Parts: sequence; structure tokens; C-alpha cells
Amino acid sequence: MFVTWGSKRTLLYNDAYAEILASKHPAALAQDFLEVWQEIRGDLAPIVERAYRGEPVQMDDIELWPVRKGTREEAHFSFSYTPVRGEAGEIDGFFCACQEITHQVVSDRHRRESEARAQADADRIRLALDAGAIIGTWTWHLPTDRFTVDEQFANAFGIDPELGRSGLGL
Repeated sequence: MFVTWGSKRTLLYNDAYAEILASKHPAALAQDFLEVWQEIRGDLAPIVERAYRGEPVQMDDIELWPVRKGTREEAHFSFSYTPVRGEAGEIDGFFCACQEITHQVVSDRHRRESEARAQADADRIRLALDAGAIIGTWTWHLPTDRFTVDEQFANAFGIDPELGRSGLGL
């Protein structure tokens, strides 16, 4: 969590946000929020402006490319900016509760890519089978020394398809 306060957007944060800051901590404490994140200022400034206008902002996933450990890196966050009023009733800053979700987003991306590759492989095998380029498929279960075959393999070799599905000894 962090708070930005005043026209200079003074940044105050807790220990958990210090982990998000990485090498920017502790120098970031009490500095201008947009200066701390100057390399992604263009992404953050419009959101900060909305909060300073009194608009609450909530995002489930924003992709940013900050420099936190010496190099630019992909980072994803889920957060909300809640405007905070000062004693005079004007918006003097905002409170942010945020969670880094980079690992989740990257894991989901890799899963989708893997599923797409598996589907493409299955489609290629099905096309080859349908074209007659492959006589069928079989699986050998080493611990039991038995194999199962698909219907196309069974038909090609004169094996009962039901027996091929239940498993055959070598």
C-alpha cells in the first residue's frame, strides 16, 4: 500500500510496497511518485490525474515495464486508487492498495501457449491420420508390457477395435 500526498505527490509506503519498489527503496520514500516511476510516468500520469480529480480508479491488470532491479522488466498489477480529501475538503492525494500479479499473468500466458501448441499438434496428427499418411496410433504401457491402439490402427492390422482399446499383450 502507498499514499501520495500533496501537489508534489509525496510517496509514503509500507514494507510490502518496498518489495515492489525493489532497488528504488529506500530512496523512493517521500519522493514524487511520478519521479520515482519516471520510466513508466506516461502510463501512470493519466491515472494519477484522475485520482487527483477525485475519481476512484480500479484496474484488475495493468501491464507496465518498470526498472526495478537494474533492467526494464514486464510487471502486472491489480490496484485501486482512492482519492483522499484533506482538511479543507479538497483532494490532497490518494491511497493505493495494489498487488503484483506478474507471476499469475505470465503463468496463464504460458499455459495458453502450451494448450495452443498441444491443440496444433493434435490437429496435425488428425490431419495425417485422415489423409492416410499414418496407419494409426498406439501406446505401449511399459510396466504391464501391454499396448493400446486406436481404431484406425486396429482396422489396418485386422485387430478387433474393442480389444485394441482395452489393451493387447505383445
